[in-house]
Amino acid sequence: MSLSTTLRLSILLSVGIALVSCHGNMVYPPVFQDFQNIGLNLGRAYKRHGGFIGCGRNDPSNGVDVSCVLQWYSNFTRVPAGQAMTLPENMRAFNIRQVDRRPGLNPWYAPGTAHVFTPCGAAGGNPEGCPRGHPGKNNCPGGGHSMGPSAEQYYSKRTVPVTSWARGSVQNVAFTLSANHGGGYQYRICKVPISGRGGVTEECFQKTPLEFHGSNHRIAYNADESSWKSIPARDTNVGTKPAGSTWRRNPIPACNGGAGGFFSDNSCPSGTQFPAPLPGLHGFSFTQSDVHFDKVFKFAVVDQVKVPENIEPGEYVLSWRWDNEQTPQIWNTCSAIKVTESEGGDGEGDSSGGDGEACAFKRENNIAYYNGDLLDGRKNLVDSADICEKQCSSRADCIGFSYVPNNPEMGEFSRSCWLKNNLSDKREGNGVISGVRTKCDDDDNDDDADDGKDTCAFSRRENNIAKRK
Repeated sequence: MSLSTTLRLSILLSVGIALVSCHGNMVYPPVFQDFQNIGLNLGRAYKRHGGFIGCGRNDPSNGVDVSCVLQWYSNFTRVPAGQAMTLPENMRAFNIRQVDRRPGLNPWYAPGTAHVFTPCGAAGGNPEGCPRGHPGKNNCPGGGHSMGPSAEQYYSKRTVPVTSWARGSVQNVAFTLSANHGGGYQYRICKVPISGRGGVTEECFQKTPLEFHGSNHRIAYNADESSWKSIPARDTNVGTKPAGSTWRRNPIPACNGGAGGFFSDNSCPSGTQFPAPLPGLHGFSFTQSDVHFDKVFKFAVVDQVKVPENIEPGEYVLSWRWDNEQTPQIWNTCSAIKVTESEGGDGEGDSSGGDGEACAFKRENNIAYYNGDLLDGRKNLVDSADICEKQCSSRADCIGFSYVPNNPEMGEFSRSCWLKNNLSDKREGNGVISGVRTKCDDDDNDDDADDGKDTCAFSRRENNIAKRK
């Protein structure tokens, strides 16, 4: 290693791998920040990468630094003092023991034991100030900013996507990497308390870690499951917290060396920390010279998890926890989940306003609604009416939608999703699927009675009715 490289690496590690605050996050099920319901349709994300989901949300009380899903984590956190390394050697993702040389072990060396400020991530990663205890919002040495809100509190009163999961079912979950810090992760679920979604706690999530289904990941570049590529997974339940719970190693190797490839271009000329599972699946993702994010990873890592059969139906929050190995950080992202009795799920959800109030749609086949467009559907192409419905559910100003299915004869209108704030012009629309927002009860009955509880809802489908110009 040259002197210049050694010096750069020393500076890099002394500030905790400052790099850029965009390191890793869950993308599926659609997360709190995913107001466009992008999920695994990564080509629709800003910069075509899952870490940019949510960027630029039109919220006057919120900056882009809070909107982007890649900004939520716990910075400068380590395993408890005196805690020994419990991680089996074959689960390490960096072949240099404890890259960060400051006192205390980084989180992945004893999975699940390090403290998190919040189970869904803190905006900027330093909610207690930087240095800790210092008042005021500041940019922090080592990454992020101070005094940001927790995601569960910030989104407790905002409309978020909701995904339905049936008890006992197997469901897809997925995450993306913006900066590959090695380590490993776990998915956990917590029932929403009486106080609402903002009241979920790390202790609650630790009571119900989800078991992985199968012994493989799948690599997804888009939402087309038939195109996903399978790679082997590596799990451990030794020395983990909760005791005996299963954690899974990050399957993408960084480049050799303590910096993991940050100073290169993801080509890893000196090799990788461990063998790459497929050609091209290696590197650091965002690198020093990649100022336009052109080389950031454009794929998601998909796993399957088992929904416990013995949990009661109701509103839940899913938390992804990624314990880093290269840095003293834990990255968290959360999704709203509705656990049901019957079989279903994997995207067949609604949207939720504050504290888990469910939304639904009535749909109309072969119906088209003209005028009242909130956006140009030709620039909002999605793969299904369900995705279009979720986009409308996530907006308070949207009272209906029209979706034109994939059909070459429709030209530029094929796959277009039109969100509406006016439904007065209703016409026949061959093949078009439309949905209309209505009121319904909180108790999931279909009697459409107005009991004074104004949960946002939609009447089920109006197919072949298009709501567009």
